[in-house]
Amino acid sequence: MTVAAGDRRGTVHSSVGTLETVVRSRTPERAAAPTAVPAPSRRARANVELVGRVQGARDRFQQATSEPAFSDFCGTFVTEATGAVPFFLQRPVRTAAAVIAALRLPVYRAQLGEGPGAEIIRWTLTWHVLPGVPVGLTGVGMLQVPERSEDYVAGSSKQTLRRKIRAAEKAGITFRTVDDPAERRALVAQAQHAETVHPDETYRNAEPNVDDLLEHDLWLAAYSRDDRPLLLSVTPTDGEWALLRYFRTLGSGDEYSLSRYLMSRALVEALSARGVRHLVDTYPPLRLPTGLRHFQRMVGFRTVRARVART
Repeated sequence: MTVAAGDRRGTVHSSVGTLETVVRSRTPERAAAPTAVPAPSRRARANVELVGRVQGARDRFQQATSEPAFSDFCGTFVTEATGAVPFFLQRPVRTAAAVIAALRLPVYRAQLGEGPGAEIIRWTLTWHVLPGVPVGLTGVGMLQVPERSEDYVAGSSKQTLRRKIRAAEKAGITFRTVDDPAERRALVAQAQHAETVHPDETYRNAEPNVDDLLEHDLWLAAYSRDDRPLLLSVTPTDGEWALLRYFRTLGSGDEYSLSRYLMSRALVEALSARGVRHLVDTYPPLRLPTGLRHFQRMVGFRTVRARVART
């Protein structure tokens, strides 16, 4: 078949066009050049830096005036202070932060009735550290008693407590309520003697204040495997409030130490069953011995403010 010259030229042009189409389809298109982002202005950079500084200062303020920081300040006071005024004057910034922290503590209102339990709880919260300033408004140690007693030992924060309780149970330590008047009197006598000969002078007391213990209702005691008393707990209660009036070991050694953890759970269980929600410590934070502070924070005590409601 003969092809004319013009047809040949058209065929060539068509083939070239087809080839260009194939080449373009197989060659990736070049990405468009990115649009240049303008550098932030000096004012914008200054604003970002200022926001970061403000946020950092706010975080440091929150930490310095938190409840744990207040507890640490009180612990430093107990271990280092030779006098209140020199201690505070030598630490003006920390003292100011501690005052703010105390004002930021949550406030609980104690509705109290009548009777020995209400009377001693009321006195504990209302004696004045300064004229017109009851101790309850400066901070007291308090443990929140859960409605379900099993919740007390739940969570990662109570891991050490659970381990110590298991060790106490493995050692054969048990506890029981004490209702017999004769047994109560015998325990008071033993507690009184244990305080006078305590090996740690921090807890030694030549004249133990135990005269009122027999007036109160909730008594618990821990016992060794061979039925030796290890710890005595006496807790006045009134409605939703209770006071850690007496919670002391009756000797020294591993068994006595382990009994404290088992009895912490036992006391919370007994209080929860009575409808108690707030267990107050008798020690103000600025007088709480260091070892006792560590123990109480581990078992759940925190510093709060408490106001006795008028009846």
